[in-house]
Amino acid sequence: FPAHARRIAVSLRQLGSTATRIDIAQRLIRELQWCLDRPPDSLAEPWMARDVLTGSTQTFMHAGRLITGVVDSIDPRHEIAVRTGPRSVARLPALTTSLVRKT
Repeated sequence: FPAHARRIAVSLRQLGSTATRIDIAQRLIRELQWCLDRPPDSLAEPWMARDVLTGSTQTFMHAGRLITGVVDSIDPRHEIAVRTGPRSVARLPALTTSLVRKT
């Protein structure tokens, strides 16, 4: 691992796995295909249950500008709502918005 990652990185082999890169790639492709075969609405709830950004202060990039605020909600198919002030919410299109840094 690079020097900056040595204290936090771990390999599957270090965890006792004997899987090869091919095994992992095949499993990933099967899992992705499983997701693609499902109706979009059936995946939204499990995805949202794992959301760690809602309620945190984050910076996003959209259309060449930075937007910083508290994440109110994320709908991966539609928008990211970011509270930028007491009465101001930026509604950013999920498809074309990037998380700049997680704080």
